[in-house]
Amino acid sequence: MKISYFNTLLFPLAVIARFKDRVLGTASVTGTSIPPIPMNNLLETVFAAERFVLRHFNFPFGLSLLCVLERDGRAVSMPV
Repeated sequence: MKISYFNTLLFPLAVIARFKDRVLGTASVTGTSIPPIPMNNLLETVFAAERFVLRHFNFPFGLSLLCVLERDGRAVSMPV
């Protein structure tokens, strides 16, 4: 069994964006729209890089939770 957070590398950016929304009283939720293509590609690369680390380590915090269970020798992934 493996339980870990992920989306950890982007966590600081999310905290800053959400804090900015609260301070400015922005009605919309940050992160609900797709950013411009170059920025989106950069964020996707950072997000995808975590999968290599997660094979060997668990993250202590993040924006998402990962739980992988094994049944009969087969890994079954269940996003939470």
